[in-house]
Amino acid sequence: RNMIGAGARKLIERGLEAEGRTVTPADMDRMTADFIAYYADHIAVESRPFEGLEAALSAGEDVLFDIDWQGTQQLREKASADVVSVFILPPSLADLEKRMVSRAQDSHDVI
Repeated sequence: RNMIGAGARKLIERGLEAEGRTVTPADMDRMTADFIAYYADHIAVESRPFEGLEAALSAGEDVLFDIDWQGTQQLREKASADVVSVFILPPSLADLEKRMVSRAQDSHDVI
C-alpha cells in the first residue's frame, strides 16, 4: 500500500492544481484552517476502520498503524493495555523544523 501525505495544505493544493485553480496565500490559509476545523469536527462521524481491522483485532492479531501522535493518543484511550508505540524521530531539530514549515499547519510561534 502506498502512503501519501504532506498535510492538509498539500491536499488542498493538489486539488486546486487538478482543477486548474489558483488562490491567494490568504485564501489558502483560510481554506486550510476551514478544512482542518471541519475534519476535527467530523472525523469520528465519517471515519471508518479499514476492512478487516476489527476482525483482526477481535482475533487478537497484532496490527501496525502508521499514525501521528494524536492518533496514538486516541488508541491509548481505547485500548491502553494493548498499545505498544514507537515514535520515530526526525534526523535533527533542523529537519523537524523544515518538515513543520513545509506542512504549513502550525504557526511560526508553535514551530
